[in-house]
Amino acid sequence: MLLLSDFPECFSILQNLFGTQLIHQNINRLNAIHSHTEDIWRSYVEMIPKQTGIRYLLIAEAPPWSLDGRPNFVLDPQTPPSVMMNAICRAFFGRLIYNQIGLVGTLQLLAQQGFLIIDSLPFAMNYQGRRNRASYSQLVAMSCGGYFQEKIMYPQLVYSAEVKIAFAFKLNGLATIKSLGGNILLGGRDYGVNGGLIVANAAGFPDGNLLNHVFGL
Repeated sequence: MLLLSDFPECFSILQNLFGTQLIHQNINRLNAIHSHTEDIWRSYVEMIPKQTGIRYLLIAEAPPWSLDGRPNFVLDPQTPPSVMMNAICRAFFGRLIYNQIGLVGTLQLLAQQGFLIIDSLPFAMNYQGRRNRASYSQLVAMSCGGYFQEKIMYPQLVYSAEVKIAFAFKLNGLATIKSLGGNILLGGRDYGVNGGLIVANAAGFPDGNLLNHVFGL
């Protein structure tokens, strides 16, 4: 799955944001991370019971960048627990439940609850220091009209009658909300989205208490 051929307009903006040389140096790794995490995401989706559907949707930014090795992804049970996984566990279970049942069991429980993560961007780059740039907002806007729309309309997804929505990060969340025009269509139902759904704390990381509150758990 080649990012350059799949998302050519987004890829052009990505080069403006990071520089053509850096992106082309890392294109093979970007492709590898994207392919791996998409496979993991689809496998997780298959664990969500159709009768439950998607009840809780967390919109994040992109899989984390790594130079080599197995790519990290929060829905991959072989990825060491991250700050995001800790926040999710505290929101749903009040504790780091994976310490008792492992990450495989934790992800199975989250799937049974109808929880899903969808990233707004397909490119696993380190966006720190670039999220205030106009080209970052352009990248998010372009992705929201393409990659992100394809993700939320993935044929295997079934949405419940009411979906609770949260945004994992502040600047990405604000850019995504603006790009969506403050509205998202899920399962034939319109949902208004705004900055009050952002669950990042003052340090910029997803916060379990905020996520618990937004999801109404």
